[in-house]
Amino acid sequence: MKKYLLIVLLVGVCFGQTEKIITRWEDGTPKKINYYDGKGFDEVLVGVKTYYSNGDLRSKTRYNDNVRNGEYLFYLEGNKLLIRGDYINGKPTDESWIVYKPHEIKSNHGNYIFSKKFEKNDPQFSRASYYYVKLEFHDNGEPSKYGGEILLKKPSNDEREYENIGLHYDWYESGMLKKITEYGVTEITAHTIPDQKYFKTISYYETGEKEIEMLMSYDFNHTQLDQFYKNGNKQLSFIRKGSETVYRLEYDINGNLMTN
Repeated sequence: MKKYLLIVLLVGVCFGQTEKIITRWEDGTPKKINYYDGKGFDEVLVGVKTYYSNGDLRSKTRYNDNVRNGEYLFYLEGNKLLIRGDYINGKPTDESWIVYKPHEIKSNHGNYIFSKKFEKNDPQFSRASYYYVKLEFHDNGEPSKYGGEILLKKPSNDEREYENIGLHYDWYESGMLKKITEYGVTEITAHTIPDQKYFKTISYYETGEKEIEMLMSYDFNHTQLDQFYKNGNKQLSFIRKGSETVYRLEYDINGNLMTN
């Protein structure tokens, strides 16, 4: 019996799938793990998983002969599925791609444009006919942009007019989050203008620290901005309304207010 168990264990080691941690976060938790079949010279990449710094799964990609082949999944933090699709020999298939935020939409145009026609019971039906999600990728296969917009209804069809809506994401080629922009913000501050539409952007350094937090009106006439050093201290803060600067404050890297 002992000999039989030993043989089974040896077979599992020799022929089973192996995994290698390629990169880690600063605290040592895995950031990227590669999965391989075979050993040594015959080792072949069959899958890649990436993770957020909190341990949540970020992406899962299947490979065949070291080329993307099979299912691809991409998640937001909190294990929220954002993108699903398939590759064949390194190329995205035409009709297998689906996005999930804020609506589940299947694409008929590969992995870059997703469209959904508004139904009569949708809150946007009275002002828009279609909802679109545009998806872009870096050359290395990492997502670069994800964002939605609506096609507004107009009396004339001579010119199409679109409006950004919801959350938009941008990523660095390294996979790190570059910025998040939220459209249709109704945030009220001491300096916001009533009944004005705003969008809010938070930008990040490639190393993950917050760099800029900005609130801007759709007509670009009103801006509130805070900029930060990598250590988290505020570097710049200003508010502009039209051509008037309400205030502008600058700080040194230790957080001390700089005076002219």
